[in-house]
Amino acid sequence: MNDEGKLSDDVATWNLADEDSNVEHGVQQTDHPITPVQVGNLMRVAGRQAGRQAGRQAGRQAGRQAGRQAGRQAGRQAGRQAGRQAGRQAGRQAGRQAGRQADRQTDRQTDR
Repeated sequence: MNDEGKLSDDVATWNLADEDSNVEHGVQQTDHPITPVQVGNLMRVAGRQAGRQAGRQAGRQAGRQAGRQAGRQAGRQAGRQAGRQAGRQAGRQAGRQAGRQADRQTDRQTDR
């Protein structure tokens, strides 16, 4: 502000009218209106904040996606492994059973 109560030319303000009209319109007028440098600072801070937020969001999303993918892959792998194991086990069991059965059969025939 200069001595006449008017705004000086080197600052950017929201309302270039005199103080009285600002008060009437409900606009808060201070002795230190916002400068272009402050506008730049606010923009930079807001941009940084928005960037961080977007980065966090993208990171979370990518993390979830990777987690799901890894989970599916591990599930498939474990399923295959368990299937193979169960198949082998059942095969061995059936083989033993069939072998015993065949032995009994031959024993009966030799006894006669």
